[in-house]
Amino acid sequence: MKLPHCWAWPQALLQFLVSASSSLVYVLQALDIPWMKLLSPGSYHMYSTVGSVERGFKSKAYPSLVKMVLSATLTQDPSKLAQLGLHHPLLLTTGQRRYRLPERLESFQLTCESKLKPLYLVALLQTLQGEKCIVFASSVESTHRLCTLLNFFGDLQIKIEEYSGLQRQSVRSKALKAFRAGDIQVLVSSDAMTRGMDVEGGTNVIIYDIPAYIKTYIHRAGRTARAGQAGRCFTLLWKDEVKRFKKMLQKADNNSCLVYSVPSDSIELLRSAFTSALQKLKESIESESYKKCQIKLKSSRMVKRKELNNSKVVNNQTATTQLLHQSVKTTLSCPVLFSTQNFWIMLNPGLVECT
Repeated sequence: MKLPHCWAWPQALLQFLVSASSSLVYVLQALDIPWMKLLSPGSYHMYSTVGSVERGFKSKAYPSLVKMVLSATLTQDPSKLAQLGLHHPLLLTTGQRRYRLPERLESFQLTCESKLKPLYLVALLQTLQGEKCIVFASSVESTHRLCTLLNFFGDLQIKIEEYSGLQRQSVRSKALKAFRAGDIQVLVSSDAMTRGMDVEGGTNVIIYDIPAYIKTYIHRAGRTARAGQAGRCFTLLWKDEVKRFKKMLQKADNNSCLVYSVPSDSIELLRSAFTSALQKLKESIESESYKKCQIKLKSSRMVKRKELNNSKVVNNQTATTQLLHQSVKTTLSCPVLFSTQNFWIMLNPGLVECT
């Protein structure tokens, strides 16, 4: 069915929607048209309720607009809550705990041997057999290096891309689009994807680096098991991180984190490929560092050259000013056109004195 196009100011669209019949809203919802997103953020503050009087545009009464804020980690900072512009807000919670994980989320912990965590990650990806996975690292640098390392493993037959703040927005959007379409199976991401990002078909989340706070864990794990769907979250841990991880999960009332393991023979088979991948990663980092140094050096030279040129201009202007203020006597044999900063002087032949 071809839908008609409609262009309207946000306020006029809001006026039309709230005055239309409820069937129109149902039709828009059935067609998956996010009509509330069409309104600018300022539109919500156009309506306010004072006592029992409803105020709209030009003092006309309109049905009250209810603002609902849904959050898995709602802030308790009064200054941030004040920015929402709530009027007599009512707090509703789904449990006694402040933090809560999705009901259909399965949590697993995978304990890794020292310095072999990348091997456990590769073995886990092979176990998942090409299912979509979002791998979270601790920083943008770690994200870039981990993605580079994974791509240096041979014969994985898994398409892996990076999603971090080091990339341009167009590159990130392209990677996310390919991931949603199934062209990419693994997306290695920083926390740039943890808040508000809805990734269709992302059934697995792998937390490569354990976060420092439960809020970060909630946001990372929340990229799957959304809207009643099932999902799994795997957390890779060192042996000395297990106790801290369990203590952190207690804040979310989650005591059912199962222990996950990968076959030991899979780890042994990947050792040779891991050694080769590490060497390639080292060479790649050195090459990138060299290119960055060259760019910084070139930029520094350009700045110094510009400063030198500006200094020469200033010196020339100073010398010209000093010359004009000195008393000079000379004999000219022909007319001379003398230039200063703001005017021209014609000097005729003969004895000339400049003061």
